[in-house]
Amino acid sequence: MPDSKDNYLILLDTDKIHDYVFATNKLKEITGASALIDDLILHEVPVCTESFNFEVIFSNGGTSLIRAENTSEDDVERFIDRIQNKFYEMTETATITGVWASYNKRDFAEVRDELYRKLKDKKSSNDKIHDLISSPFLKFCTHCGIRKAEKEYKSDTFICPSCLKKILEGEREKKTKYNTRSATKGRKSIYSYFFEKDSTAAFPKDLSEIGDASIPSNYIGFIYADGNQVGEKLKQIKSENEYQQFSDMLDWTTKESAVETAIECFGSSNKYPMEFILAGGDDLIIVVPGNMALPVAVKFCDKFQDKSRNNKYPSDLTTSVGLVISHSTYPVKSLLRLSESLLKEAKKKGWNKGGTQPDSMINFMIVKGSMLSPNAWKEDYIYKSCEGTNMNLTLKPYRTDDIKRLLSSIQRLKRAGMPGSKLKVIREILLKDKAQSVLEFCQLLSRLKGGGDVLDVIFSIDKDFNLDLMPWKREDSEFYTPFLDIVELYDFISTEVKI
Repeated sequence: MPDSKDNYLILLDTDKIHDYVFATNKLKEITGASALIDDLILHEVPVCTESFNFEVIFSNGGTSLIRAENTSEDDVERFIDRIQNKFYEMTETATITGVWASYNKRDFAEVRDELYRKLKDKKSSNDKIHDLISSPFLKFCTHCGIRKAEKEYKSDTFICPSCLKKILEGEREKKTKYNTRSATKGRKSIYSYFFEKDSTAAFPKDLSEIGDASIPSNYIGFIYADGNQVGEKLKQIKSENEYQQFSDMLDWTTKESAVETAIECFGSSNKYPMEFILAGGDDLIIVVPGNMALPVAVKFCDKFQDKSRNNKYPSDLTTSVGLVISHSTYPVKSLLRLSESLLKEAKKKGWNKGGTQPDSMINFMIVKGSMLSPNAWKEDYIYKSCEGTNMNLTLKPYRTDDIKRLLSSIQRLKRAGMPGSKLKVIREILLKDKAQSVLEFCQLLSRLKGGGDVLDVIFSIDKDFNLDLMPWKREDSEFYTPFLDIVELYDFISTEVKI
């Protein structure tokens, strides 16, 4: 007896996408991995959906929501199996989890919530540690160091099939790849958006090339942006049509904002010293020269909110950013962990309890030394004064308006000729006890030779950040200061860059 026909919703979600994309520290493989996921989600999933006569509601950012009407459970399972096999065929290691639920005479919101519960349970049950085969007769991949190598890639370099596929994808010209691939029902990668605006664009081969474009040289900015309270907004949506409109708007807003930001910040030549790593839904990861990291982050946050408001289906959305400035040789996986920690704290501080929408927030740190723990940005910036009071050597995370004031203050200090030797003194002063630091800071200001313009800027900082006891601002029972942030960012902010 044949299976009865019914209607279903299918949810597909890429597993541990960051682990797959950031398996190595090489830009070519990172972008190749990202492109493979884009191809699977933007092209292969919709093509497979059409072959089953199903319909895509949303497919982007590693996730797809599919409507399957007048079909059977067996066909739904076959569809999920085909997508999972396609993932293995194209990547060797990336996987995707699929769940489904009956959509017959049930509200969309009810079925969607059931799908997300099922997805969480299924991913949890699949999240097991698998022991890797170990043998003195096996060679492991010299790129990821995880899987066994199957062939010699270059002299004394052995590679696994997964890394090889990332390399081959990364070596293909972006312009050729993204312009010739057919978009499926308007769903496009970020590079498709980019080349529509600048068909002559070229991008760097490795992270060191991005670092070389920085002043000071050899620094990159790793930017991780994520929309605020997007999950909560999705939960409030009651209809399939509204869900589709919101999801498409969100993806368009992220990609258009990122592309316009890149072109405005780096569009003076056809080679852009930056790279998009991931872009889809409300997520964005990009790498830029270290000195441009904060200007890029600020501009993206502003554009994201403006475009979400002015879209055909407006929704006043904001985004937050975790940003790390480091040497270009710093392990990318560590940059990801640090930026995730910074982003989490930015989102936490951005939520205004009395408001309806969190503020756009930017949290950042500068790494000049060795490996750090994910919470180093916080742990290394707090000490207790002799009175037992917590002294926070930062005002991070910043709202975008505040970070603009901070960056503008740095530019003004540079134009006013703030002596570099005094910046080192400020750092030392801030590490002293509260009372002593206030006294010595005042003494420093009195000794600034010909420092009228510098003093004007410092007093404007006092006013802009509502400092209670220069250089400190009191919040509840703790003290904070923007001056160490200014000292640390000083070398990375150019007077020529528009904030």
